[in-house]
Amino acid sequence: MAKIFPFRGIRYDVSKVGDPRLLVTPPYDVISPQDQERFYGRSEYNIVRIIRGKDESGDDEKRNKYQRAGEYFTRWLAEGVLVEDGRPGLYLWDQEYKVRGGTKVRRGFVAMTRIEELGEGVVPHEKTLAKPKQDRLNLMRATQAFFGQIFVLYSDPKKVINGLLGSAAAETSPLADFVFDDGVRQKMWRIEDEDVIGRVTEGMAGQPLFIADGHHRYETALTYRNEMRAQGMKCEGAESFENVMMTFVNMDDEGLSIFPTHRFVCGLEDFDRDTFLSELQEHFWVEPFAGGKGEGAVAAFIRELESRGADGHVFGLYTGGGTYHLFGLRDESYADSFGVADRSREWRRLDVAILHTLVLDRVMGVTPEKVEEHIKYTRDDAEAIAEVDSRKYQLSFLMNATRIGEVKAIAINRERMPQKSTYFYPKVLTGLVACRIYLVE
Repeated sequence: MAKIFPFRGIRYDVSKVGDPRLLVTPPYDVISPQDQERFYGRSEYNIVRIIRGKDESGDDEKRNKYQRAGEYFTRWLAEGVLVEDGRPGLYLWDQEYKVRGGTKVRRGFVAMTRIEELGEGVVPHEKTLAKPKQDRLNLMRATQAFFGQIFVLYSDPKKVINGLLGSAAAETSPLADFVFDDGVRQKMWRIEDEDVIGRVTEGMAGQPLFIADGHHRYETALTYRNEMRAQGMKCEGAESFENVMMTFVNMDDEGLSIFPTHRFVCGLEDFDRDTFLSELQEHFWVEPFAGGKGEGAVAAFIRELESRGADGHVFGLYTGGGTYHLFGLRDESYADSFGVADRSREWRRLDVAILHTLVLDRVMGVTPEKVEEHIKYTRDDAEAIAEVDSRKYQLSFLMNATRIGEVKAIAINRERMPQKSTYFYPKVLTGLVACRIYLVE
């Protein structure tokens, strides 16, 4: 269960290095090679040099991007580019962004949290891969610091925690206030009021935490902690290897958004649209949608998909040339009877589970082993249509967003969501605040 601590954050001294927009990045795992090059060019102090450094010719076990990251971190601290706050605090973080229908503000806060075994007080919902975890572990060993945020959800229906932090922040000026590349306004305050910190800490005590984003980073921190213990290393205080840095967001806050991830299908031999639609109708109702072409048609289709999906499991299908269909289960109990047998009812009734098990696998023959070869992804509605029209892909399935209640139910069941089930928006940036790990001799 959640045990949080205020900490002495490490931040850029913007009086020395300028606009924070030029110094921060999205999470390391969404930085493409092109993005990496762009962030390198923005500032010699951009955090990308630490969290996603470039490989260089001649790199080996002793000289590599991780060792260079450690050097950057040490030098920037020595030069005053990065400064450590003198007193422990919590960091309130507002992210203001536009969605269809208006503007939202997602409020969160950054604190250190006691590391627990997965499934005890910290509940994952996605599977992890070995390679990214090794990459992050190498970085932790070289820097002895936390840079990337682990984005976790907690439940506070009355919004008490956000209210306490918001009232405290109203009396201070933000540490940062800027609009990043994605159009999201980022505002961060430091909360030092001991009474507020105490009440927040008490309010979070015993809360189960659901990892929304950052599963690899959490498992890496757990591995690093175990390594340090095995080596007989000692630590004390919040800034220790027994803890990990997290951004906490209330899952009951209207500012939280989950966006869908659409699926492309490619590389199926002898695929015939009419045959597929006929086979699909054995267990699904299928309706054509008079869409047409152009941005207006895409928007109208998405609106209809969302409206129809508000009360059930409805999917969009695009096969090119302005041909749209909507479809859904005739009898939802089919998902229970013929879904994955070792999964809970909640898991089997996820939209992504229905699509992957009952459509891709059973109708199209795209078994789990073939998903990587035949299924690609996009979060862009227009791209889901255009890439089929260009004949890059054979068809696309347009999805509704997973509901927060579904994420919570799967996590409580100690299950993992299918791949690409959730896209929490906006992403938490890297570089606004970090935390150094102190060892005790």
